[in-house]
Amino acid sequence: MAVFWKIFPQLIPRKGSVKPSKEPHERIRNRLLLLYMGTIGTILIVFTLSVYEVVARDRYQQVDNKLQQLAAAGASTLDLLQHEYEELSEHQKYNSYLSGDGEQKVGSISVSQLMGKYRAQSILEIPQKHKMSADTSIQWYDQKKQLMVHEGDLSVESPLPETIPPSGFFREQGEIRSYIVPSYISLPSGDRQKLGYIRASADMDFLHAELARLRWGLTIGGSVAFLFALLGSIWLVRESLKPILKNLEQLKQFTADASHELRSPLTAIRTSADVMQQHLERIHASDRDKVKAIASASEQMSSLVEDLLLLTRMDNQLDNPPSLQPIPLDEVLEDVVDMKEAIAEHKNIALQSHITNDIWVRGNGKQLQRLAHNLIDNALQYTPAAGTVAVTLKYSQDKAILLVEDTGMGMTPTQQKHIFDRFWRADKARTRREGGSGLGLSIVKAIVTCHQGSISVTSELGKGSCFQVQLPAIPHPSK
Repeated sequence: MAVFWKIFPQLIPRKGSVKPSKEPHERIRNRLLLLYMGTIGTILIVFTLSVYEVVARDRYQQVDNKLQQLAAAGASTLDLLQHEYEELSEHQKYNSYLSGDGEQKVGSISVSQLMGKYRAQSILEIPQKHKMSADTSIQWYDQKKQLMVHEGDLSVESPLPETIPPSGFFREQGEIRSYIVPSYISLPSGDRQKLGYIRASADMDFLHAELARLRWGLTIGGSVAFLFALLGSIWLVRESLKPILKNLEQLKQFTADASHELRSPLTAIRTSADVMQQHLERIHASDRDKVKAIASASEQMSSLVEDLLLLTRMDNQLDNPPSLQPIPLDEVLEDVVDMKEAIAEHKNIALQSHITNDIWVRGNGKQLQRLAHNLIDNALQYTPAAGTVAVTLKYSQDKAILLVEDTGMGMTPTQQKHIFDRFWRADKARTRREGGSGLGLSIVKAIVTCHQGSISVTSELGKGSCFQVQLPAIPHPSK
């Protein structure tokens, strides 16, 4: 197992590690692995079934050919055997009459018994080819489907079916497979007269056992092949993702460096714009709106840069998780709700809170505060005047459950699939006017992931949305 971790360290997380988020490269990895394994698994299944089907058909065909040959050999002697059988029957009746035992039927006898009689009377010699092996037998029937002669140690006692086609047919009952065919003789008139029926049978127990061994062999061989294919697919996925991961790392580094480098000039622009706004009398009236636009744009750019830096730090924390401290989540939420009261009142929105006390989680206080801040801001942003935003915190099954529910515009199912994507906006025009960057909910998801939690959303267009965050709860540190 240690060797496996050295070979595939990035594909399967160790027990106790932070569960990674579904980043684009991870979705690509999972899809590639599923594609490889689905293709290889399908090929192995089709190959295994094909091999089994071909072998089974071939072995059954061999048995059928053998039965047909036996039936053909039996049909060639039916006329002769039937004639001698009838003579033997008449002789038996005559002997029974002389002895006064009444009429006695001959019943079914073997070819060997007929051969002994015929040899003794020098009437008939039956070829040795009719001596059957232990797993086969052949039976001769008259026109009334009464068994006359049989040969072979295999016992077949079932009666003949009511309907038998002229070409014969195969029938398998239990472990015995039989070929039943009528026998005809050509008349001088050109017509054919039915003499009787031939049934050649074989014990299929040996073939079924052979096919069972083949199934086990193919199953074990296919499983071993699938295991090696799985390891090979993991290695191939890992190798194919190396350039993608390298590009992603370069992109993350570029984002971090660019964001960091942008902070200084943006700070200078914001400072200069603030100074100019404090002395508007020095600025021409026609330029004052431009100064305000510069200040607003620099503020928005600064916020975007800070969000990008935060997301970059969140991504780095997935690989190197920081030490988390016990945090009273209820107190964090109460502080954020208090801060948002003024905004809600200004927008004429009822901000309700239902926070259960003494709920602790292990995390980062600033990040958890940012999580609550973004969720409540998002709810206030998309809730019209006279609407309601409810913040609920409760405890359930070792989980701290945070619910942020609003009566806003809601989302369609398609929008819900992209709500946590970076730079995605449900209402692009409105978001731009209000200064949104499209990173707020992406930051929320990143924070939740770093805290080993989960987030989901339920929404109905025109009725509102509900965001639910679940974080692992811990007992009070002093208890």
